[in-house]
Amino acid sequence: MPPLDIPIPKLRFFREWARALDATQLSRLKGPRLYGLAAIYIHAQRGNALDDAVDMFLRLIQRLENLAVRKLQEHRLAQGAEWDALVKQLRDILLAYKTTGTDEQRILAIDDSLAMDVDALLKACDEHLAIQHRNYLPFLVEPYESVRRLLINCLDIVELQALDDGSESRKLLEVVKQLRSVRKRQLTYDEAGLQPADLKWLEALWRSHVVRKDSSGQEYLDRIYLELSILYRIRDELKSGDLFVPKGERFDDFRDHLV
Repeated sequence: MPPLDIPIPKLRFFREWARALDATQLSRLKGPRLYGLAAIYIHAQRGNALDDAVDMFLRLIQRLENLAVRKLQEHRLAQGAEWDALVKQLRDILLAYKTTGTDEQRILAIDDSLAMDVDALLKACDEHLAIQHRNYLPFLVEPYESVRRLLINCLDIVELQALDDGSESRKLLEVVKQLRSVRKRQLTYDEAGLQPADLKWLEALWRSHVVRKDSSGQEYLDRIYLELSILYRIRDELKSGDLFVPKGERFDDFRDHLV
């Protein structure tokens, strides 16, 4: 559909006029006025449909976050007894360390104080550290899988653009779309179509989940966290206006409304 070369204030006036007319009133109009109002109305309805896709995207992201926060709270309550046991274990180790005697006797006392296998204790500590500082990101993974395709479809519909040159945002957006059919969890930078410098914007918490190391010390990318981090960035840039929906109604380029 060709663009409407009309100033925004006039376009807004004609759009409201077209929406206020019923079928009978519209049929009384003739010629260019009828076709002009019809074109403006169709453009407005298309813009509303694009806005609806953005609204759905934002609501889905917010729903994921709310669910993850709730699951984190439930997990913290359920694991309270286990964390109490870890604190008690730490206290027993410290008391054993304070035992009078040689270094060898202290080590033996610490060994005797261990209530469970060292590997099991380390695993329990790692699980606790993974969700410290109210880190709900691990709880995003499971619900994300069920809405992943829908979120990417929303981005396909709206064809987002950036206020500036937007090269970084466009590249990240294309990465998410290209990974649509990928199911493997561990990706190399080449498989994701990225370079390490492309992820310099990641905050420390996100980076700890996105960029991982395998047993040999080689870096890889966790696909799910990579997609989630990009989707969260798109969410933030839509809210700030750095990304906009061409021909949208509420999420369009705000500069078009400046006098």
